[in-house]
Amino acid sequence: MLFKNSKPYTGFDDKYFVLAAIFLNTQILLSLFYQGALYALPFSTYLKKWVEYGGITLLLIGVLRVAYFIQLKKYPGYQNRNKRWLTLPLLLIPYSIILGGYLIFIEPYIGNELPGYQQPTMQTLLINGIVLLICNVSLYTVLIYIYQLNKSKIDAEVLKRENAIAQLKALQQQMDPHFLFNSLNTMVYLTENDHAKSIEFLHKLAFLYKRMVSQNNKNLIFLKEELTYIEAYASLLQIRHGTNLDFVQKIDNDLHATYVVPMALQIGIENAVKHNAVSKKEKLVITIYNTDKHLIIRNNIQQTNKAAESTGQGLENIAKRYQLVCKKNIEWHRDNRYFELKIPIVKSLTELVV
Repeated sequence: MLFKNSKPYTGFDDKYFVLAAIFLNTQILLSLFYQGALYALPFSTYLKKWVEYGGITLLLIGVLRVAYFIQLKKYPGYQNRNKRWLTLPLLLIPYSIILGGYLIFIEPYIGNELPGYQQPTMQTLLINGIVLLICNVSLYTVLIYIYQLNKSKIDAEVLKRENAIAQLKALQQQMDPHFLFNSLNTMVYLTENDHAKSIEFLHKLAFLYKRMVSQNNKNLIFLKEELTYIEAYASLLQIRHGTNLDFVQKIDNDLHATYVVPMALQIGIENAVKHNAVSKKEKLVITIYNTDKHLIIRNNIQQTNKAAESTGQGLENIAKRYQLVCKKNIEWHRDNRYFELKIPIVKSLTELVV
């Protein structure tokens, strides 16, 4: 309990801070209640009192530290600092129970009094203990805030760079000669054979490029906005592949006001089309649906003979951005028939880390 790993909660190792707190708090209390006893009494007599106070101090710090970790787990990150401040007085409950139990049920039976010194009253012990508790928790909280503030600034810079890389990568992929060649060939064919559809195709192509540029440096967007983009993107793919490619969307309407990382859904669709055969013989079906916590992109696996280089950078980039934005993980699963990509749903901006 005392040396429980603090990094998952505070972000740094507080072991030496805890050891220093035990020693200093014990020594401060003894110095307040028994001034000069260290020099006036035999060391063995003073040491017994020091061990007694040190033991109760160790117990108090150990329990309160775990209670503080529970608070950090419930309200993590720099953005929840005000909620943590409001709940700090709750630490007085375990403090009062432990110290009160010690003073009432244990100390009277120890009989470890120092000759020539008057034992402090229960009121004196409680008041001085509360003052030290406030000082310790305040200092501990300030250290955590400093760490989280610095980490938040670093994460914001990293996220900004990741967003820039993602936008550049998306533009590079969409500006890929094969994509442009296929799109222009499709548009030429439609212009000659279906003038109305060629205009629709051109508008959607322009919308895609405009949207990619406008989303630069955004950490999250509304799911409804992402789905509008995906519909246009899917339409282009369907015009190119015809009935050989099928999209099925089953997203609850009440999730439209939730948030996703920009282009997260597009990455899943790109992977499905890139790494699977799309033909009359082997129809590719891509389904987008939701659970309570995830958007799921699911496609049947169609073995293809074409060589599609897979670096995994697309999924890795989305995974990094979700970690930086809200500490959530993307997941994927593959069996002999299907591939599924699970993308976290961010239901509120309070979930943001940066």
